[in-house]
Amino acid sequence: AEKEEVSTERDRLNWNLRVIYQLDDFPVNKYCSQKDDTGDRKCNSCQDGWMLFKSSCYLILHPDAPWKTWTQSQQYCKQENADLAIIGSQEEQEFIHNHTQYFYDEHHGYWIGLTDMAKDRQWLWVNGSNQNLTDGFWKRQTGGDCVLTVPKNAPLDNWNAESCSMQNRWICEMKEGLFLVKDGPPPHSQPFRGVAVCLGVLCVLLVLTISTSLSEHNTNLVKELEQLTDDHISLLAANQDLMNLYCKLSEANHILQSDYINVSTENQQLKAERMNLSRDRDGLNWTLGVIFQLKKFPVDNYCPYKDANIKVPFGHLWRTWQGSRQHCKNNNADLVDIDSQEEQEFILNNTQAYYDEDHGYWIGLTDIAEDGQWLWVDGRHQNLTDGFWKRQPVWGRDCALTNPNNAPLANWNAASCGQRNRWICESRALIWS
Repeated sequence: AEKEEVSTERDRLNWNLRVIYQLDDFPVNKYCSQKDDTGDRKCNSCQDGWMLFKSSCYLILHPDAPWKTWTQSQQYCKQENADLAIIGSQEEQEFIHNHTQYFYDEHHGYWIGLTDMAKDRQWLWVNGSNQNLTDGFWKRQTGGDCVLTVPKNAPLDNWNAESCSMQNRWICEMKEGLFLVKDGPPPHSQPFRGVAVCLGVLCVLLVLTISTSLSEHNTNLVKELEQLTDDHISLLAANQDLMNLYCKLSEANHILQSDYINVSTENQQLKAERMNLSRDRDGLNWTLGVIFQLKKFPVDNYCPYKDANIKVPFGHLWRTWQGSRQHCKNNNADLVDIDSQEEQEFILNNTQAYYDEDHGYWIGLTDIAEDGQWLWVDGRHQNLTDGFWKRQPVWGRDCALTNPNNAPLANWNAASCGQRNRWICESRALIWS
């Protein structure tokens, strides 16, 4: 009996060590109280706030709203190194029912670790085990994919299936953390005189045998020590040779690293020069390609003399949207399409306010074809949420203005296409500079 008791205590201590080794940081203060005056701690099988039932610890909280969905509840338990509760017996079901309380209404309860989210009507516990519908403590099996234990229901006619997104309280379960070992020294056996005498004789014989064996073993150890000393001297000589070789290799490596840095620097310079040459080549090819597509190339328009004086007047000749577009087409262009924030800011920086706050510059955006469907002049759709509108367009105003009076990114106004305004044309660059 004494041997069995000591063996049991040893097994419990080994269990405790395995529990501790499984965690990165074992929460001592959650299992054990602060040290008293003697420096000892009093430890519990479960963490502070958890309840012990048979071989498991349970955390049953009663928080106020907001509560948690089934998934949020499982995540909370995982953070506590636990899972939502797995109910495997009538005793466990009654224990849980006795420690829950009614709240909010008859449909609310406590999430447990049972769901059929993986496959409809295939109810599985969070540890992967199957739950047979005839074996559980169901009140209602339809209505959702996650299961509640409901305090309002009878203890053995209790579970409800609800939507997993419903917010409820929850129950966490983990295996018992620590086995407690009884305080006090282990009991002592009764002495037996005969056994003691026999043990004494055996001890004398054992000492004589061990003494002879140790003498022989000591002689062998001296010989091994001499051999190890010779080997040690040989290894020291070999180590010195290796150190000399290492110094030579280190010096050669330093030279190679210096050469590598120089070559890398030269390589970067060559890459930069190649990129500049490639950019110049591509620009020249672009320009030549454009020139070769034309019957005549207007050199004076694209390559003016240095003393030429070019002005873009902001005159009083304003146009309707259609008139503005026709003017652009007469100049091999079209009303501008604004495709980016950078382009919008560029245009705003090169326009100026005039006349009043409702006047601006026509751009190539309209819903003339179909009311509410805003299209650029090249046929592309413009989503109202993606543009730079000052206000949402209203019926009867089918053409878009960029307005210098407005902020850069809240800028466009919809106006009547017959209103006269200035305009902005856009064409493809013929020379790549």
